[in-house]
Amino acid sequence: MQYLKKGTYFGEHRRRLEFENLIITDTEYTHDRVDWHYHQNVYFTYLLKGRLLEANKKESYNCSPGSLLFHNWQEPHYNIKYPGYARGFHIEIESEWFAKYDVDSDRFQGSIDLSDPIIRNLINSIYRESKLGDDAARITINGILLQIFGRMMKLDPAAQNYLPYCVKTTAEIIQENFGKSLSLAWLAAKSGIHPVYLSYVFQKHLKITIGQFIRRTRVDAAKELLNNPDSTLTEISSKCGFSDQSHFNRVFKSITGLTPGDYRRKLIKY
Repeated sequence: MQYLKKGTYFGEHRRRLEFENLIITDTEYTHDRVDWHYHQNVYFTYLLKGRLLEANKKESYNCSPGSLLFHNWQEPHYNIKYPGYARGFHIEIESEWFAKYDVDSDRFQGSIDLSDPIIRNLINSIYRESKLGDDAARITINGILLQIFGRMMKLDPAAQNYLPYCVKTTAEIIQENFGKSLSLAWLAAKSGIHPVYLSYVFQKHLKITIGQFIRRTRVDAAKELLNNPDSTLTEISSKCGFSDQSHFNRVFKSITGLTPGDYRRKLIKY
């Protein structure tokens, strides 16, 4: 069985950022099949494009864009890439990082399919910050990782499978329809549950209101579109479901601390 040292994946790195016992890579997968192997360090895999099958000795995961897996260092697994282009984002964490921040990595055994929408949004934030790569981004990434492990400790891996179906469904509907005008009544009807109960159970399990989740999802989508200099702020505002440019600026700044224009200028700078 092959043993992969830190920062090593089967593919071509589009971008690599290494600091403070973290190795962050954006990788295009080039192998149709990767036989049994394991990695030196703990890491997250966030699929950006394409489809993969990833399997360990206990279970297998059919991964599509947005899928998020966590692997502890001792977990052997293999991968199959379905036909077509595939690309993934990895956050690899050395043992020294866990010691520095007093996080017990042994709490998280084997491989975990992280379906929690809040953790996925936090990983999305790390992905955006990694593109900036400055000192502020590095501080932010460490802080976000601590939030993620804190949430993973509260959400026992086995318990994640019992996240209420209506909560999972509502989060997925929002992520698929963030560019549209959404209402609580419409979301409740799509999820097959009363609006009052949906509001209650969503916030209870995800620790965020439905409205806040919608705003964060729209801002995450806008961040991605801001990478394209050919897209105007007006176009991005419309695509991401904001009512107008003023609304876009206000919500974006309330979440990121920057206006969309300032955020784009910072991306270009770095």
